[in-house]
Amino acid sequence: MKIVVALSILSLLAAGCDDGGGTTPTPTTTTTTTAGPSAAVILLDVIDFGLLATQSSGALFGLELRMRETAGLGANINYIRLDVLRATGELEERSEIGANEIVSALGTNRIGPNATWQNVVVFFFRATIKKGRQLIVTVNLTDDRGNTVNLTEAFIFT
Repeated sequence: MKIVVALSILSLLAAGCDDGGGTTPTPTTTTTTTAGPSAAVILLDVIDFGLLATQSSGALFGLELRMRETAGLGANINYIRLDVLRATGELEERSEIGANEIVSALGTNRIGPNATWQNVVVFFFRATIKKGRQLIVTVNLTDDRGNTVNLTEAFIFT
């Protein structure tokens, strides 16, 4: 009888011990990321333009620009350039403002995701721009993913 009790106790102890034969399942963690836009989509509009002042050394020409980001990815303006073309189509004069000048004048060069940036920018030209000349505004930006975005808009100074 002592043997039966001893075997019963051993079998109960064996059942409660982990003999290493089984494994405890390890929980798995799945991380999902939402794919965002691959590049900013920015629309450029020239709202208004005109001579602001003329001087003996040149002229100040203003452009009211509106840029709208529509893809949900912000961008920083690197420069805004204004080209004046002769009647023959050749470049007559170019004026450009860089990111530092934009920040200094307007407080920021940033267009946020799904945001609108609308401001007047002023360019200095050595000569007065003649009516009937074609003007081309170019905006160069870098979006939040490092893509370069170039925008151009051409119009006639009337």
